[in-house]
Amino acid sequence: MFYNIHALKLREFKGYSIQSREFAFAFREKFEKYRFKWPNVSVDYGPLTLMEGWQNIKLDDFQKELLALVDLFFKIDHLIDDNLNERKISFKN
Repeated sequence: MFYNIHALKLREFKGYSIQSREFAFAFREKFEKYRFKWPNVSVDYGPLTLMEGWQNIKLDDFQKELLALVDLFFKIDHLIDDNLNERKISFKN
């Protein structure tokens, strides 16, 4: 099974000032401390693919292994949120 996080069309987010390469670099820098938990993961891509990897899944343990992988995503979702919050444009009246 292949997994990834893509950062497509980030510059189109209204209310944010996002440069793709800088966003990807910041994510990857923060992701580094979680990286060892991710099977066969790589961050050696352009700015649109933040990370990507693969894992062999046994069909008899499919649900268990899939849930473990989903749990890994839940443990890093704050990296995306934090990255976005750091780039939010504050409007002053």
